[in-house]
Amino acid sequence: MTEVSLLLGYQDDTFSHDVAVALQTVRPESFDYVVTDLPHVGGGLNIQTRSDITVVEAKWWRTSVVGRCPGSIEEWPNYLPWAWHMNLPAVILPTPDDNIPQYSQQLASLALSALQEAGGSFQLWVPVSLDAASIRTWQKIISACQYPSLVGVLLEIPPIDGDPREHMTKQMTLLHNMIGCGPIKSFSIRTSLFLTNRQGYPTLAKPHQYIIGYLLKRLGRTLKVLLINDTAATNRGNFQQYLQHLRNRDSVTAVLDSSNAQDEHDYLDALQKPLQPLQDHLLFATYEVFEGDPIKYQRYQDACRSFLIERQAGTKTLVLVVGAGRGPLVTAVLQAYRASQSATLLRVIAVEKNPSAVLYLQSKQQFDPLWQQFKVQVVQSDLRSLEDQFCQQADLIVSELLGSFGCNELSPECLDTLLKRCRPDVVSVPTRYTSFLAPVSSLKLHQEVMAQSFYPDNNARVVGQQIAVETPYVVRTHAASQMFPEQTCWTFEHPTIVDDTSRKAKLVFRDNRGAIACGPGYGAVDEMVASSEVDTEPWIVTGLLGTFSADLSPDGVHKISIAPHSFSVGMFSWFPLYFPLQHPVHIPPQGIIDTSIWRKIDEKRVWYEWMATVMDADGNLLSTTPIHNPGGRSSHVSL
Repeated sequence: MTEVSLLLGYQDDTFSHDVAVALQTVRPESFDYVVTDLPHVGGGLNIQTRSDITVVEAKWWRTSVVGRCPGSIEEWPNYLPWAWHMNLPAVILPTPDDNIPQYSQQLASLALSALQEAGGSFQLWVPVSLDAASIRTWQKIISACQYPSLVGVLLEIPPIDGDPREHMTKQMTLLHNMIGCGPIKSFSIRTSLFLTNRQGYPTLAKPHQYIIGYLLKRLGRTLKVLLINDTAATNRGNFQQYLQHLRNRDSVTAVLDSSNAQDEHDYLDALQKPLQPLQDHLLFATYEVFEGDPIKYQRYQDACRSFLIERQAGTKTLVLVVGAGRGPLVTAVLQAYRASQSATLLRVIAVEKNPSAVLYLQSKQQFDPLWQQFKVQVVQSDLRSLEDQFCQQADLIVSELLGSFGCNELSPECLDTLLKRCRPDVVSVPTRYTSFLAPVSSLKLHQEVMAQSFYPDNNARVVGQQIAVETPYVVRTHAASQMFPEQTCWTFEHPTIVDDTSRKAKLVFRDNRGAIACGPGYGAVDEMVASSEVDTEPWIVTGLLGTFSADLSPDGVHKISIAPHSFSVGMFSWFPLYFPLQHPVHIPPQGIIDTSIWRKIDEKRVWYEWMATVMDADGNLLSTTPIHNPGGRSSHVSL
């Protein structure tokens, strides 16, 4: 793995008014940006002249300088226009005071002006200390501002308060909360927090090392870091080297620099509408991405091998691979047969409706030696209308029709239609799959959903807010925190035949112990940060996160899962399904969130409806959301 550097900034009052000197001083020591105080440019002739303006090129202001806004709240409009004029990427605002309404009003106005003047890439950073009082203040401010997309948090790492172990435990819980209700754009650490080791170099106490390491693992792919020199330290390079050392620790690089992490980078918090598997044909490149998953196909192969081992010698075995795509499951079946050393007589039929994918399958059939050896048959057909002769002879049906929520890509409808025409003893891989749901906090995802409102749909019409907030999205959650352990919604099992595939679930989330170990809601539970303590701070829920697990074999031995508590490590074929809430809901300390979700079906469509109710610890109603997507008015999957 290639060593990746921190995006590290430096703030020092010594040269906060001279960017030329600042850059010349710190860039040779591997700092990426500097902080400069904004000059006052309002109210007539500007007397705050600066020599750096005349010598530093525009590219440096655009990429390597972050502004700092001095002065009172009322004076902000006199400083920010210069930042927009210089095309600075971000400005640090003053720390919020006790006048929350005034700060919120000015921030909301400033955010609107910034969006108009500087565009969507400009950022306003609000300093927020990692303590309970500051986070509560931030939650009130960002809610009053209605969560503008260009406002984020500069998270300040505070000194250790009291017992180091208790401090670290509390800080981890606060950090999990803050990651969701940020979004955190950068974190700052002061030189006064550093200790000196025996060799005379700067180091941090264990709690600070752990907190920064956890923060880097959670957000390090998009996070900036700011070193604030508040001790007149002159050994800047030593501080930079130490912070880079924290970034390069094995525990951090294993998370941030793996090939999977690099492949996922462009998908972080990027909303994708779920596939319409019966309406649309997948692209060649989409198949290729899915086929790169080493875990999924190995698990499928193991499940098929277990089935084939049990087949009696000399018997004929017909395997139908339905929705075969470009054939990876066909290859898995053939390899499973070889590994099983079974003496059954194997016949494999690949069924696919996509004409372009069928061409690929036919090419495999002609040119792939393994496929040639077993005389794989290719049939172009929607699996729901497959000829009865194939269905009635089938012994094993293998499919990968699962979606991020298990059932959201119509696996129940497709398989039940097929299995009704098969023998009762047919085996399905997968055999059963369960959908899970959990409340999630992510102002970043809420901002992304709001942005969808302005995008055109397939008919070149503006989507609008109602459709945007009533559409589930596939997303690699990143700047997000799952706030409770996930709970079971429902299970589908095959070849059990049901006439009604609609479902409903009512889930009450009241105990958030262990939630911090779920991280962003994607990936395996991190037992190293698991906590038995209940989070007693208020928090914000922006949506519900859907995941699934599946038993590939009837005995449940072979499984795949994207639910955090049973996650298949190394598997990347599915990201969670995010059900947005129309407005973020505030949960009081030890509050309860009661969620309901429905899976609905009619002759032509399947859709989901969902809602949430907030109660205090005693069960008293505080707020409720509307039912989202009633009647499938905004989103559905076509049958």
